[in-house]
Amino acid sequence: MFINAAVSQSIVHSSDGRRQSYYVAREHAAVLCDTQVVMKLLLSWRLWESATDTVWLLAVSALNSLVRPDHPHQQYNVNQLCDAGLAAKMLDIWKVCSALCSLDVVSLIL
Repeated sequence: MFINAAVSQSIVHSSDGRRQSYYVAREHAAVLCDTQVVMKLLLSWRLWESATDTVWLLAVSALNSLVRPDHPHQQYNVNQLCDAGLAAKMLDIWKVCSALCSLDVVSLIL
């Protein structure tokens, strides 16, 4: 849910109302407003050490939804990610995660 603090509208929602199950909205027009929040989220190793693959998948899915091909602000969001160095940082993290956890990161981005 931290990602919602970085975008113009909520994109991660609770599916059961009790905050035990989450999903990423399929269609939205959210704009990435605060890249520092995303950077802090990505660099929070304590969070990722204890997180399940599902949490990582949710975070990657949320970011992916901001740059999906039919997103009305795709290019702006891509520029925000690149300008902040987040695209390169995400690739570095994915490399480490692929080596350390069971999650197949490549399948998430293809």
